[in-house]
Amino acid sequence: MRDLYVERLDQRRASIATLRDRERRISVFRLLAFAATIAIAFWDWRAALITLAAFVVLVVLHERAVRTRTRAESGAKFYERGLARI
Repeated sequence: MRDLYVERLDQRRASIATLRDRERRISVFRLLAFAATIAIAFWDWRAALITLAAFVVLVVLHERAVRTRTRAESGAKFYERGLARI
């Protein structure tokens, strides 16, 4: 039983690391999209709408990534508590 919990905890931790990396990448792209929106808005506000739309999409994706990582962390805590009881 302990081996199963250790294996699943390791899987959750690997998943959390992957999700954190994805979250960071999305965050950087959000920053770049926002900066591009401001820069492009000085020349043509209509063209800036495209990068603004990309920024909004990235905000939604980032929120989903945070929620997914939070769920994975809850799963890891479950197995940590289980290991502590064994």
